[in-house]
Amino acid sequence: MPSTRSRIPPSRDAKYSIVRARLYSVSSTRPAFIPVLTWKTQHQCFPIVEEAISGMRTQPCIHDVVVTVRQAGCLYRFHLFFKNHCLLPFNPTVSALVPGRQWNGDILVMRVGVAVLGIVNMRGDDARLADFAIRSRRPARTAIIGPKERDLWLAERQDRSSEFISTSTPFPA
Repeated sequence: MPSTRSRIPPSRDAKYSIVRARLYSVSSTRPAFIPVLTWKTQHQCFPIVEEAISGMRTQPCIHDVVVTVRQAGCLYRFHLFFKNHCLLPFNPTVSALVPGRQWNGDILVMRVGVAVLGIVNMRGDDARLADFAIRSRRPARTAIIGPKERDLWLAERQDRSSEFISTSTPFPA
């Protein structure tokens, strides 16, 4: 469902914070963690995603969906903010993750809190789960990481062992 929010005006009484999110940008071939300004109230956090996603003149509305990834009995929820329009630039990041998928526009992934209402900072291990949520063929449902995906992840991790701290750590819960 597209969200049509107006820009939140700055206020002296408002509290703002920076939250770490993962951006799949049209200007890069790899996803990156970026800081996103977040407006905080007493009960919730509202990310100002319009500042992070490009193409506001071409398509002013931003679609959003909450995706749940189930892995080893644990549930991880991510809030995806995205645009996909034929006049937006081609996204090489998504096509690198999912060969053959045509995507035009940015995708911003933010972690949904378990004990906290709203979004929270993404951790390093969340990058792999966010990539899996993007790769999922069922974006509006629960994506399940089973033994096959775990074996693929472990093989990929051993191939790129220099990028990780240790190859002997167990699969993240």
